[in-house]
Amino acid sequence: MAALWLCLLASGIALYPPSSHAEKQEKSQLIILLSKSARPYQKVAEIIVGQLEKNNPGVAVKVISLTAPFKADIPGDRKMVISVGISASRYALQHWSDSPLLMTLISRRTFLELTAGQVQQKQLSAVFIDQPLARQVRFLHHLLPAAKRTGILLGQSSRRLEPTLNKLFSALGITLVTRNTNERKLANDIRYLARQSDVILALPDHDIMTPNHAKWLLYMAYLRKTPVLGFSRSYVDAGALAAIYTTPAQNARHAARVASNFLTAIKTVGHHLAAPDYPADFTISINNSVARSLSMTLKSKEQIRNDLLADIPPSSAKAIAQ
Repeated sequence: MAALWLCLLASGIALYPPSSHAEKQEKSQLIILLSKSARPYQKVAEIIVGQLEKNNPGVAVKVISLTAPFKADIPGDRKMVISVGISASRYALQHWSDSPLLMTLISRRTFLELTAGQVQQKQLSAVFIDQPLARQVRFLHHLLPAAKRTGILLGQSSRRLEPTLNKLFSALGITLVTRNTNERKLANDIRYLARQSDVILALPDHDIMTPNHAKWLLYMAYLRKTPVLGFSRSYVDAGALAAIYTTPAQNARHAARVASNFLTAIKTVGHHLAAPDYPADFTISINNSVARSLSMTLKSKEQIRNDLLADIPPSSAKAIAQ
């Protein structure tokens, strides 16, 4: 799913170079591997390098991209690898299996698919790009407290989430209306949800929520005056009422903290990478034009954010994992 977010971001062409500090070192203690040389990936590397140079000045960092020539067998004392994106994560798993690996800009589902069958002793972790279900559900509740029926389209990869979604919505007194759908019956299922729901929550299921299908969802729901909540800024720009998501920069800052803590404790006995987790930070976007067209008066983004943090502090991210 990470590709769904990244394809909506602007691209660049210049590869972010290794820091001057890393260039002076003979050993590469930490490698940041980018799936592409595009600007979003470079930005993630810049943030991670900046944090590490500040908090771990003795660590040499080397930034490389799969789209630029490099040797798979990088010499030196490789303490850790940070992969940025799906392709980089897959490559690191295949070629650098002897090093602790922290994956970034990938979804929880992708992480589980990539690491299935891996040796248990291998140090693997990730900072997911998607949102935990509890955060999405509570965001909806704080944004639209009067909504009593929430519609959700479920595809092949998201059907397993239905029991958890039922539990989360039920705890808030909200009825969940779902349709197990596919491309053939998607249009009819969207119409059904738009009629039967106060709001539709779009989940990042790549089986049904392609960019083209998302446009149909937004259009058909708008005809029924049913607001849609999405999972990216592009959804809001395209006509969703609001969205909650984590930006690549926020993902990078969380990853940098994980890496810094690991490198600080690397000399201690039994040190290990933190468990895979959702990022503590998030961004809220609201389409005020859509709100006005639906005659809705909404709380500010700041107030909704404060309400969410009061419900689920950042330190509780593991407690709300899917």
